[in-house]
Formats: sequence, C-alpha cells, structure tokens
Amino acid sequence: LIMLGGYLSFGPGGYQNTPLADVLPVRIDRLERQRPGERISTDLHHQGKLRMTPTRPLGAAHPVMQLSHGDANAKSWGELPPLEGANRFAGVKPGAQIIAASEGNRPEPLLVAGSWGNGRVLAFAGDTTWRWVMEGFGKQHRRFWRQVILWLSKKDDVEEGAVWVKLQQRRFEPGGRVHFTIGATEPD
Repeated sequence: LIMLGGYLSFGPGGYQNTPLADVLPVRIDRLERQRPGERISTDLHHQGKLRMTPTRPLGAAHPVMQLSHGDANAKSWGELPPLEGANRFAGVKPGAQIIAASEGNRPEPLLVAGSWGNGRVLAFAGDTTWRWVMEGFGKQHRRFWRQVILWLSKKDDVEEGAVWVKLQQRRFEPGGRVHFTIGATEPD
C-alpha cells in the first residue's frame, strides 16, 4: 500500500478515523482536518518548493531510492526538480523508516516506509513527481515509481546473484532465534 500526499490526504483528508490510520507508517492526529474549499492550512501542508533527498544512511541504501549506481545516486537526486509542496506528517510511528526528507536545516519526512503484517507500506507526502517528467527527467521518474512498486510487492529482492538468503522477518529480539532460507539460482 502507498498513500500519496495531497490537500485531502492523510490527516487533512480525515483518514484518522479509518483502518488506514493503523496501517500507515506515519501518525495521524485526530485534530488534523482540511475541509474541501477552505484555504490550505500551512499547519498541515508545506507550501513552496521542497527538494527530496535520500536520508543518510538509511534512505541512501534503500531500494526505492536508487536512481543511479554508487556515488552517482546522490547527484541524480540533486538534479531533480523540487516537489511543489507536500503534506506535513504529525509524526513517524516506531519501527518506520524515513527514507527521504526535504533538504535544509530542519528536514521534514517526505517518504516513510513501514510494514503491516506481511506487507509493506509507504507514506509519500508529495504528489508532484509528475513535474520531473515535464522538466526532462522522465527516466528518473519511471525508475523511481517502478522501484516503489517493486519494493511494495516485495520484488525488490529478486535474486541478482547466484546465491540468496531470505529471512522470515526483518527485525529480531536480541538473543532470539533467527530462521532463514538459503538457495541458489544456478546449479554450479
């Protein structure tokens, strides 16, 4: 599941009283609400341009945030046009991962990853990546959204090498038992 930003998304859209509030990796405050047709609340929305960058070190290594290989990845993100506004999150839930944030002295979470049951969830505060295409960054736009879909559907770990290891879960208690499966894609 991914929820995209917008004037009537997340808390401003009234989702705090829905099952989605439990599933999303961000907190939704019960007092957040943007009524249709009202002036846009700056308490709930960032106005203006926000440059989205991978967080360090987590976001820089996350599969969704790989626009280029190696050191060129940070440069690729720096070349993209900024988002035009975004939702303000009331907070990030424990265990969630901020994988992209705005640039600046007080970075704001823009893309937050989490899990729900056996599934994956993303909360994306923005809704203007289409501007990347309009300004000549169509390849990066396609790659970003393809990787979002692959990660959400757990296809990001398709075996590239001949040997693989799969964990039954991603987090473990200290001293806990770790169950895993190993395999090989080629007989040699």
